[in-house]
Amino acid sequence: MASLLRYYFEHIIRGVLQNADFALPYWNYLGGPSASRAIPEEFRNPSSALYRPNRNAGVNAGAPIDSGSGRTPLNADAFNETQYIDSPDGSIGFCPILDGNPHGAVHVDVGNGTNMGRVPTAAGDPVFWVHHAEIARLWESWHRLGHPNPSWPDRNFVFATAAGGMVRAPVAGAKVSTGGAPPAT
Repeated sequence: MASLLRYYFEHIIRGVLQNADFALPYWNYLGGPSASRAIPEEFRNPSSALYRPNRNAGVNAGAPIDSGSGRTPLNADAFNETQYIDSPDGSIGFCPILDGNPHGAVHVDVGNGTNMGRVPTAAGDPVFWVHHAEIARLWESWHRLGHPNPSWPDRNFVFATAAGGMVRAPVAGAKVSTGGAPPAT
């Protein structure tokens, strides 16, 4: 599902930009030293369109987002799960764990009630988009470790095309996109 959504989002942007090579950037906050847990520099520069002054204290100064009082330390515990959701052994599964940490933790560690820390306003902070691209990348990484994705419901989703048209894409049976177009109806 994440690959399907990411494909259509990238496809729309490629059409608008008229750039077939466009790919969504992601913020790899779990992939290295604590410095990687600071939001990327482009988002901290006050002269950048990506900057937002109303982030939590220290975030725009380059501090790791999970440092400081009241912050949730980021972890990759979801990768210890072998099932997508509830498994026979009683573990809660990859998706619920990933949703809590790092997904929810990044939202709250970066933002307050006027931006990333609150659902109605989160997408107003440009860091939201690189964060969600990272969540999709993490999900794909987990899947490529050989773990099964869930069985998708028999349902279609409607997406916009780059030209502003409409396409319906089935979720059931959708395969991970490796650059080609997912099935559309």
